[in-house]
Amino acid sequence: MTTDDTGIVPGSLTVDADYWVRAATTRVRRWCGWHVAPSKACKGSCNTRGGLIIGLPLMHITMIRRISVHGVDVTDTARIDKENGLIELDHPIRPGINAVSYDVDAGWDLDDVPDVQQVVLQAARRAASTPAGLVKSQSVNGSSVTYGIGTDGAPAVTLLASEKETLAPYRIGARP
Repeated sequence: MTTDDTGIVPGSLTVDADYWVRAATTRVRRWCGWHVAPSKACKGSCNTRGGLIIGLPLMHITMIRRISVHGVDVTDTARIDKENGLIELDHPIRPGINAVSYDVDAGWDLDDVPDVQQVVLQAARRAASTPAGLVKSQSVNGSSVTYGIGTDGAPAVTLLASEKETLAPYRIGARP
């Protein structure tokens, strides 16, 4: 199936298995709050509420090139929890929007996250297999079927509760 050009959807978009895998990957990444995998260069800035501990919007940091707060390089003086993306400073700082800048590598190698890959593939397979969403109920002799759809009535790539449990260790929670 190829779509018409409707703005956000290019006319050349083909809805095939690759499309559903990309859509499911995007859904997983949005639910987790960051890209999860693969490990890659991440450069950006984030807000801080101030205090001694700052949370970066990523986890599993594998390399640190630079971290600065309010323009001051803290790369060598801060204590860093690489698994959780937390930075502990020597002294409290004031709150600030985009006050924390980072240049790091973060994310898991693809070989280390088969559980995440499984969730992506399951969600993609579900979304691709039923045109109107998940089958909620089905009758054989009466030939009826009821589809489960998104909360607003639209079919969508959905994550089941068990899949969210699988992804929970990779999800960024509330940050200091």
